[in-house]
Amino acid sequence: MTEIELLTADGCSLCVQARDMVEQAAPWVRIRAVDVAADEDLIQAWGARIPVLRHGERTLEWPFSLLDIQGFIEDSSK
Repeated sequence: MTEIELLTADGCSLCVQARDMVEQAAPWVRIRAVDVAADEDLIQAWGARIPVLRHGERTLEWPFSLLDIQGFIEDSSK
């Protein structure tokens, strides 16, 4: 099973929307939420850009579509 990270934060409505989109585009994918507020380095790197999908070194930054998510997951599975 493919696992991706969703860089998120409490109260981020776009992050909720992004999670819903991943669940719709690829229901077999496991999503691991990473709260950027829990780590100063993550806040500095990603705080203004969440939601972000991450798999290894690859990222997909908001805004993205269902097709973008599907392509990201397909490429991440290779």
